[in-house]
Amino acid sequence: MYATEARVFIRKLIRMQQVIEQKGYRRNDQQAVRKSREHLKLYLDYYRYDKDDQMRSFWERNQEHIRTLLPADTHPGFANIMDQYMKLKTD
Repeated sequence: MYATEARVFIRKLIRMQQVIEQKGYRRNDQQAVRKSREHLKLYLDYYRYDKDDQMRSFWERNQEHIRTLLPADTHPGFANIMDQYMKLKTD
């Protein structure tokens, strides 16, 4: 089910960026990462988006915030994360 997969993926990105920041790593766009993290978390916590069409709409509207949370290509899980991202983006 697309809605569940997308929600789990976005939450994974949020957690990953929180851990990266707590470990002391900083990106040039760290403020944008924080803003995107807070924005996405706020909406996912408040709205259900439990239907596939609702989540697809949410994904499209928030594409920029989701891309901001993607890790750098030096991250050990980058290839796997990008595979998941592309799969959800094209589904």
